[in-house]
Amino acid sequence: MIKQLRASGAEFLLVDGGNALFGAVPWNPGDPRIGQSLEKAKVIIAGYNRMRYHAMAVGVGEIGIGLGHIKELEKLMEFPLLCANLLDAGSGAPVFKPSAIVTVGGVKVGLFGVLMASISATYLERVAPGIVLGNGVAAAKKAAEELRPQVDLVVGLCHMNDDENRALLAQCPAIDAIVDPYCFGGSSRVWIPDDTDLEWVNGRALLRGDGQGSRLGRFDVCLGAGGAPFVPWDRYQAAYEKKAQGGALAPDEAAALADGERRHLGGMTVIPIYPHFAEAPEIKALVDRFRASTRFVTGDAEKEEALARERFLTAEACKPCHEENYAAWRKTPHGRAYATLQKTGDEFRYDCLPCHSVGYGEAFLDAHKVGPYKDVQCESCHGTNPAHGSEPEKNRWPAVTEGNCLVCHNPEHLGMPFDFGAKVHEATCCKVPERLGKKP
Repeated sequence: MIKQLRASGAEFLLVDGGNALFGAVPWNPGDPRIGQSLEKAKVIIAGYNRMRYHAMAVGVGEIGIGLGHIKELEKLMEFPLLCANLLDAGSGAPVFKPSAIVTVGGVKVGLFGVLMASISATYLERVAPGIVLGNGVAAAKKAAEELRPQVDLVVGLCHMNDDENRALLAQCPAIDAIVDPYCFGGSSRVWIPDDTDLEWVNGRALLRGDGQGSRLGRFDVCLGAGGAPFVPWDRYQAAYEKKAQGGALAPDEAAALADGERRHLGGMTVIPIYPHFAEAPEIKALVDRFRASTRFVTGDAEKEEALARERFLTAEACKPCHEENYAAWRKTPHGRAYATLQKTGDEFRYDCLPCHSVGYGEAFLDAHKVGPYKDVQCESCHGTNPAHGSEPEKNRWPAVTEGNCLVCHNPEHLGMPFDFGAKVHEATCCKVPERLGKKP
């Protein structure tokens, strides 16, 4: 999905609020699982590097593995690991980088990280000897106020309890938005209710992402001339449309329009990741190598991407041996899927192409060069099987499963139910008797 976003020309800030490398589980120094967990963390870091993350906050899980281990892992990161309130007990200096400034699309963004105050001093001494935990709200306010004059936006990666984050937004006008892992006493909630993905506190945005990683939170910002706080985008848009239609504006609607001309506008979209997007081949290869050996093993990302592209044969390669199936497929909605995008002018949208083409993100990335990958093709439903063409009997196609269909026919994506048992029979391309004499 990130590849597709970038290929569409989008520039965005990519951050993580912590507990990305380890769960919030206290580890004993002699625990035999530590070694394997560290190897797994290296795989995650390699994936984040390849996705070009801008920053990550230190979470309870990262501290739980032990300070020495996390400092070693930090050396592998091509992005800053931020925490403003973990301090050396002797000097009072931050153990990690408190803040960072990154430029995205010409916008300067100030980032800082803080850790929750509920970690006990006894536990902290065991996992990070000689380190003390300062007040997170005070450290965040200090970092934000130092960043404010230097940047266009200030974003906090605040691995704190919900009440601490709310207090921070209420007390510190220097902050524009907080990325909140939705923690309570050190544990991130697995599922985040839909109505709490975005909350507004004192005109500042409180942003949350899915605890299981199955959804990605996207917060779109339109910068105003007057700076923070925000006007919610949906509130501004509703007032704008009402005025355009000649409707009389209520005082709060008129204020939203006036403020929107000089304040930031912001709105949240939650993007479902699985199963709508294919796994990135080079990152999947890292994970597969780890699973096979329980060790982090690097690979040639460029070669892995090239091999992924070569896996796609396209329907034209199937046509010589499956002419009747090909002809039947062309008459189905799948065989005309790309044309529907062209009718609505959506053929260049990254969020539409995956379900109206085959191999977007792997076989091709340029939305202006779809070429032979137009439409929902054989490999969209059956998966790739490049050896089938040369030795078909030894390399048979697997049956289409409900999971294959849910990539696109997903109720969360379409807003309507999908009955696999009823709908699979409408794929008439697979029901035509083949001229090779095989069963349909």
